[in-house]
Amino acid sequence: RDILVHVPEAAYPHVVEQVLSHEGLLGTGSFTAAHPDDLTRPFIITDQWKAPGYYNAGHIVVLRVHKGFAFTDLGHYLASNATVSKRYPVKREVGTLHFATDLTLPSGYKILATPESGTVKTAAGSFVQTATMHGTTLHLVQTLSLDRVWYPVADRAALKSLFTQAYRLDRQ
Repeated sequence: RDILVHVPEAAYPHVVEQVLSHEGLLGTGSFTAAHPDDLTRPFIITDQWKAPGYYNAGHIVVLRVHKGFAFTDLGHYLASNATVSKRYPVKREVGTLHFATDLTLPSGYKILATPESGTVKTAAGSFVQTATMHGTTLHLVQTLSLDRVWYPVADRAALKSLFTQAYRLDRQ
């Protein structure tokens, strides 16, 4: 919220280009950011982009669905660096992260495998991933919810388990 409240809407396409280039892609797009300055409402970012060189279609195509929970800096941090203190409470200002991705493949392709659907629930929160196919379109929905901002030392294992299992489910 803090970053986007200072970014003019006219710069949004440039931000998308920068994000894509960070992923090694050349492309264009834009996004909308709903209510970055209103803390009483959910903060929702919706993006659409095109990267013509995203993959080179051959007989077998393996695609990583772009930008889910694990592909964010936050997801990587939570799974790999979430060594929470054994002596102090942990503060997490995440709340709920929700990602919905639709990926449509060209006609003529047969889907051999899709991401697994699954739910991870611990005393710290939950992660739900739902993957469904409609023709050649994969619809992937991911929601990470943390139950509170402060986690006592006693919840260290539950928090670490949630992050690790969510990251593993997303990366499979």
